[in-house]
Amino acid sequence: MSMRAILPTLLLALVLACGGGGGGSAPPVPPSGPPAPTHLTVTPEGTNTIHLAWQAPSGAFDGYELEARIANDPYEKLHTGLIPNDYIALNLTFSATAPDNTTYTFRLRTARGSEFSAYSNEASHARGPNAPGQPTATYDWGQAAILLTWNRNTTGSDGLRIERAECTSYGSVTGSWTSLSVPDPLASAYLDRSVASGLYYTYRLTNLKGAVASLASTQSAPIFAGLEAVLYITANYDAGARGVQVSWSSSSQADGVLLERTDCDANGTPLGVWTPVALPAGYRTSFLDQGVQEASGYAYRVSNLRGQVTSAAIQTAYAVWIPLFAPVGLTVAPIPGGMQLTWENRSLAATQIVIRRAPSISSSSEVAILSPGTTSYVDPVTALGYYTYTVVAKTSSQEASSTPAAASTPNPPGALSLNPTPLAFPGLADAALTPAGTWACATSQPFGLLSNSDPWPAYFPGIAARSSSPIVQVDRQGLPHLIYASATPGVSGSYTLIHAWFNGTAWNAENILTGQIPWTSANPGWTFRLDAAGVPHLLVDRATTEAPYGGTTSSLLYVHKAGSTWMQESLSSVSPALNNVGTFHLALDASDQPRILLGNGNSVVDCTRTAPNTWTATTLPTGAVSAGWYDYLDALWADASNGWIFYESSLAGSSVSYGLWVLQMKDGAWQAPRLLGARDQDGSQTSAAAAISPNLSRVAIAYRTTAGVKAYHQAPDGWHETLVAPPISGVIRQLGFDSQQKLHILLPATNGYTDFHE
Repeated sequence: MSMRAILPTLLLALVLACGGGGGGSAPPVPPSGPPAPTHLTVTPEGTNTIHLAWQAPSGAFDGYELEARIANDPYEKLHTGLIPNDYIALNLTFSATAPDNTTYTFRLRTARGSEFSAYSNEASHARGPNAPGQPTATYDWGQAAILLTWNRNTTGSDGLRIERAECTSYGSVTGSWTSLSVPDPLASAYLDRSVASGLYYTYRLTNLKGAVASLASTQSAPIFAGLEAVLYITANYDAGARGVQVSWSSSSQADGVLLERTDCDANGTPLGVWTPVALPAGYRTSFLDQGVQEASGYAYRVSNLRGQVTSAAIQTAYAVWIPLFAPVGLTVAPIPGGMQLTWENRSLAATQIVIRRAPSISSSSEVAILSPGTTSYVDPVTALGYYTYTVVAKTSSQEASSTPAAASTPNPPGALSLNPTPLAFPGLADAALTPAGTWACATSQPFGLLSNSDPWPAYFPGIAARSSSPIVQVDRQGLPHLIYASATPGVSGSYTLIHAWFNGTAWNAENILTGQIPWTSANPGWTFRLDAAGVPHLLVDRATTEAPYGGTTSSLLYVHKAGSTWMQESLSSVSPALNNVGTFHLALDASDQPRILLGNGNSVVDCTRTAPNTWTATTLPTGAVSAGWYDYLDALWADASNGWIFYESSLAGSSVSYGLWVLQMKDGAWQAPRLLGARDQDGSQTSAAAAISPNLSRVAIAYRTTAGVKAYHQAPDGWHETLVAPPISGVIRQLGFDSQQKLHILLPATNGYTDFHE
């Protein structure tokens, strides 16, 4: 810290010492000593600061020593060390309690080595009175007056000025300062009996010495004359406690409180008389008012009490509205013929009780309107699913809903028995079931295959620009296969399809083909299946001159491997040619013969390979269905004469419900389409997955509906429905059969996934 900053502090310490030993005149300076400063002056700058200035000598010296004395006391040095030799002035500040009403005299000399100059001339400052300390104000209840006390901070003042001003509760002055009559000029306490009750005041004091005045003291903290009102009041309805929680500011003066309530309109305007709310004895700053009525508005006000004295009342700035009391204790349980609901009514104002159910089966979710005293209801819903109910108390203008309660209908006879196993997988893009019943899990960002204690290491090629649907398949040895696309540098839309697989020892990769592969929201450009030997068969859509965006039979290629050579067969022989292909799927039957399923506008077309490069097409008897374009479409084949086509289409006569259908070929003949299940159109994408068991004895499909995830499997006596899980927001990740012909369904869960399995 510089000497200029230290000097005021040093002066403060010495001034407070009020003298001490030493001092007096310095010994004579030899003629060879340093030159002396001259023309020392002292100038007041306000009450507590003085300005010292002098003329520096012309000879060489190291620095200055400054000395001061109070009245006729000896001189004392004001600092340690030397004042720098380039100084010719400085400011000094007095302590608030330094000796006042006296004269301070200063002198200066120079130093060089151990020698000192003669002293400069003396310069004096006659200091007036110190300012009083900040007054403390308290209210004297017995005398209805404000008592001031303070520290005078002075030794010789002979007068006192006390001033008072009205102010806010935060001390901001709102009126003019008024001088009060002071009977004792040397007092350190004062009782102000002239205050008006109900106002805030602040005070300041000034010491006087004749006509010389000190600085005014720091003004006192605001003091209320009488009993102060609360600063704020808040009120909010607490539904759990069934009451209004009222809170207000605390007061050190009050020993009690008066809380009042009245009816009010929506703006908080009182409509009735103010009625005291019964409170426990003593002072408090909050209260839960449970004496309110539902469907009513209230305003509150509160006053502080001290004995028989009551402060001004402060009112809430808004209305507190008490809603209808909602039903409580809702339980839902399945019974023969429906769902049994029971609850407890709390509302006395409700004019009806409404039962609401989700998922709804129409545009309205209200399933029953009951009289206000009803406490139970049987919903005759029998459709398999999870249902969530709320019971609502209603008037013509208000309603209050219970906490929702959910239950599921029991699974019907013949349903599967599935057990859930939680799996801590990260976010997956696809999965495939191994013969051992574990899942090979693929991700899309980054693209690759995870390793979850599997016999293969994780595989992330880092060059995948696009992936297929499905992303991963597992061969009969339980080893994973991927087919992905690597972009051709500098050629827009051109890709090389790469087959990567784990052979039991290491990952391998091979190129399949390169070409312009379009992309649509229906398909990523290709799909694949594995044959019995673990070799991929692909269906690839290409961009051609005639079909730059693909989507025609002439742009589709069936790609398979003969020996070590990848063979490409065009579907251009399909007759009639199709130019509106959206969804396309490839399936292999038990003898590895390909079957291609095409969604073509509002129809579904089955393509059979009768010879190399020769395909026949059959429009399936699905009727006109929306599933022919982008909606769900898939196929399973046991052999050339037995297969299953699954598709989703809107239900006839309904704009909000969709149905999952199966079209089966049995012994070479197509059976009539069968409706398996339905869902409400809630804006979510269709999610389903189908599979056939390794021994071809079982077929199953999982389907996400608004009533939950359902599975449908075919038994000798027909199709059976199983409710698997509550509704999910994600997609059904995959479905498959293990080597024991046991079904597995992989569904997303809150933390990871769940494998529902037999």
